[in-house]
Amino acid sequence: RLRVRALRKEGIEVQPLVYLPGKTSAVVGDGAVAFAAVGKTIWKIQGGWAAPWFIHDREDVRDLALTASGGLFYATDSAVGYIGKEKPFEFLAAARPRLRLRQTDLYVYLPGSRAVMRIMKPAEFERFKAPQAP
Repeated sequence: RLRVRALRKEGIEVQPLVYLPGKTSAVVGDGAVAFAAVGKTIWKIQGGWAAPWFIHDREDVRDLALTASGGLFYATDSAVGYIGKEKPFEFLAAARPRLRLRQTDLYVYLPGSRAVMRIMKPAEFERFKAPQAP
């Protein structure tokens, strides 16, 4: 479960948004919709309700990044993928990548090599179709 305690300090009150069935590894949102990663499942949280939205077939989802256009990037222990209007697809094989979205760029931290990859205009991923299996 997502454990959140109510906090009251100087007129600010924090209340739980939703309780999820497991340890949450990442949360992103834009004020209208939020996504949370719990194990292999990404939950969509909207209007006070949470529902499973995407289930990875092999690994736990470790990190998330949400574009302004609503596309969602995810990272597992071995890859980075994208979920848009079309079928989700993985586009980068990497060990334990971490994601950060800043302005119009997505940054992928590769801890094994201590490198950072910059992906400019990640919202453009929406134009790509998922690769077809041979």
